[in-house]
Amino acid sequence: MKLSCIILDGELFASQQLAKYLAKMPIIGKVKIYINPHLAIVDIIKSEIKIDILFIDLETPNTAGIDLIKKIRDRVNFIVLVSSHLKVAVEGYNLKVDHFLLKPFNFEASRRIIGLLSEKIISETPSINIKQEKEYTRIPIDDIIAVEAALNYVKIHTKYRVFIIYNSMRRTENELSPYVDLIRISKSFIISKSHIRKIVGRQIFLENEIKVTIGSTYKMSLTRILKDLPTFQKD
Repeated sequence: MKLSCIILDGELFASQQLAKYLAKMPIIGKVKIYINPHLAIVDIIKSEIKIDILFIDLETPNTAGIDLIKKIRDRVNFIVLVSSHLKVAVEGYNLKVDHFLLKPFNFEASRRIIGLLSEKIISETPSINIKQEKEYTRIPIDDIIAVEAALNYVKIHTKYRVFIIYNSMRRTENELSPYVDLIRISKSFIISKSHIRKIVGRQIFLENEIKVTIGSTYKMSLTRILKDLPTFQKD
């Protein structure tokens, strides 16, 4: 799981410094920097998924802080105010933001805030825990593209890597049954409807160049998928 971040700050050097700190943290994925608040608002609203963390300096030129936060609040999971003035922290409390980060930035303070926020995000995100030898890994359900049978093992294809664990397909299917987005489409595959890119006949094209064929005994799975995804075309 990787967290998406946006930095909105009129001080480009400060934004670049914060971005460098964030890049050192494995939990952080894409980071975008904005100086223009109007461009930031447009991109946040247009985003298909919520932005995980927004770092914002309310003293950014042409920024009406309260109005801006109201416009994007439901499109951002967490908001962190940044400023060189501690009094802004009080204003942030009134705006119900999640944290305050004092300028000039330092790595430890930035890492501490990311640690707190990532724990909240992970705890609220539906996930499964897997074991590989002596290592345990937490995989968010939204990251799973497909689960593939491999003899006495299963391969869990995620957006970032493939995990191979000792387990049966039937047991894996039972463990994933609470998650309606994951559906069995053949003896060898469980797929995520959220990661479908195209359906052609009985072939389903997923993210990461994964292509699977719906088994002849799983035709009802195709019916369910097409019902939930009416915009997909089939031959």
